[in-house]
Amino acid sequence: MDGDGTPNGGDNCVRTPNPDQADLDDDLIGDACDDDIDGDGVPNGDDNCVRMVNPDQANLDGDARGDACDDDIDGDGVPNDDDNCVRTPNPGQEDLDGDGIGDRCDDDIDGDGVPNDDDNCVRTPNPAQADLDDDGIGDACENDIDGDGVPDEDDNCVRTPNPEQEDLDRDGIGDAP
Repeated sequence: MDGDGTPNGGDNCVRTPNPDQADLDDDLIGDACDDDIDGDGVPNGDDNCVRMVNPDQANLDGDARGDACDDDIDGDGVPNDDDNCVRTPNPGQEDLDGDGIGDRCDDDIDGDGVPNDDDNCVRTPNPAQADLDDDGIGDACENDIDGDGVPDEDDNCVRTPNPEQEDLDRDGIGDAP
């Protein structure tokens, strides 16, 4: 018998007490004496997840815990189970389009079906990508749709350039051609 009260023949740690005979990786070497408890090929002393397989030692947020055993992989203070961007910090959990994917990792933030990289109004739905003045800023999110230099809220002819705001009959509708 050894120090843990089991006969040496059935003991998975002959020289180290291991009364429960725990062997996480099922390699027949008890955890109490196994230099690689999880069996991922990384010695316990160098392993950032000693009890969970993490052979590449991935550690997105650079803390002491590897991604495989870290409950906040991106380090934004939101547990992975509640995080709408598990691999990208999004501490406020912003989700403009309400699709459950956080804005920081959503490739279509406004949910209009146009990927952010191709969207002329990333934060405002503009599925047809309408851009009357061809300035690259979509009409749905622009403050000067016709490009005449007059903000739309002050423009008497929003869809037709009328920079001087001419309105000879004073009906509130610009005289632009």
